[in-house]
Amino acid sequence: GLMLCSQNEDDSFSEEKLESFAVDNSITEKVLNELTLPSEEKCYLCSESYLLECFWKILKKYDPIHLISFNGRNFDAPFLMLRSSLLKIRPSKNLMTGTRFNYPLHTDLIDELTFYSGSAYGATRRFNFDFFARAYGIHSPKADGIDGSKVPEFFHNGKILEIAQYCLRDVKATWDLFKIWNEYLRF
Repeated sequence: GLMLCSQNEDDSFSEEKLESFAVDNSITEKVLNELTLPSEEKCYLCSESYLLECFWKILKKYDPIHLISFNGRNFDAPFLMLRSSLLKIRPSKNLMTGTRFNYPLHTDLIDELTFYSGSAYGATRRFNFDFFARAYGIHSPKADGIDGSKVPEFFHNGKILEIAQYCLRDVKATWDLFKIWNEYLRF
């Protein structure tokens, strides 16, 4: 299921697991295939367009939503918006709202862990996610033989399940890193 995180009035966070990522009943018409992950959870394969449409519907339905990412302001957010526009899908939310130093509904852990002044050296060096995961004792999603650079190769070789598992490991590791930052470094 989909895990959502909501911010409470006291600035703490709560987790909410949804039974399905579908926001309408037409998912069965648009699913191309269904896989069962080793965890027994279902993984639905669909077109990129439909996946993006569902993503934007979720953000609209759960507005305001707090996004958590690692380097999401530099990659994920602009990529999702630009890719959607190329597919003629209008985003329901501007993921780049705010300024470089102030975007209250998005926690980008790379900015937080470099104190918004990442440099090429020193304590605020912009290390990659694998480094921070290992440093904080979190199982790195890359430890199991796949990373973002290998996704196109895995896709062309039909290794969709491996890509899905990598993505889920990445989400879990990002959430685990967020919980550490939230408890020990968030002021």
